[in-house]
Amino acid sequence: MKSPTQSARLYLMQTKTQKIIKIVFRFLCLAVWLAFFVILVKPEIAKYAIPKLINFTETYAESNSGIDLDPILASSLDDYSGPSSSLYATKFGDSSSGIYGDLVTSDTRVIALNRFLVDYGSPMAPYAETFVTSAEDVGLDWRLVPAISGVESAFGRIIPYNSYNAWGWRGGAYGAFSEFGSWENGIEHVTTRIAVGYGTDIDVFTMEPIYCPPCGQNPQHAWANGVARYMAEISEYRKNL
Repeated sequence: MKSPTQSARLYLMQTKTQKIIKIVFRFLCLAVWLAFFVILVKPEIAKYAIPKLINFTETYAESNSGIDLDPILASSLDDYSGPSSSLYATKFGDSSSGIYGDLVTSDTRVIALNRFLVDYGSPMAPYAETFVTSAEDVGLDWRLVPAISGVESAFGRIIPYNSYNAWGWRGGAYGAFSEFGSWENGIEHVTTRIAVGYGTDIDVFTMEPIYCPPCGQNPQHAWANGVARYMAEISEYRKNL
């Protein structure tokens, strides 16, 4: 049987614990609210958080480059005869040995970009071919638009709701964020507009003060460095196929 003193102490400890839990919960709620406010309402402030966003996305990247066929679609391909469906592309043309969704491709750009986006948990991974073909159509570097999405939205993971806008692209009324009907539509539109507005041979450091004015004024050049780093990483994925 507990003494009155022990019971009182236990009650005080429980009360203190409950207060701490409430404080922590309120702090977390406030942090989440502020994060959404900064990203969706004050994007110019969010630009200064780009280095942290880059570090956040990099924690999700576990490269599988160098593997000819990723063992993600079936435990044993020897016993697998049905149609393949996998997140990863493969460089094999046999439809029974791993394909890019329902599409077989031998384009190493598509394969590399698909694997890169999968490793970063991007919802745009199935649209790697759209990135490549859209860039090819206008003569733009095929790595640029997906790399920008990494800096602007963690590769489409943090965007205005249902906007399919992974690039912080502003084309709405009074400078509002653009809303696209699909990932394909967003990729094609942004790729075309970058090629027309910035040119097809512009480098990211020249592009930065126009695309992200606050970043261009910051001596760290987080936007340009982030985009350049992702472009280099995509190249490594292709090199290691």
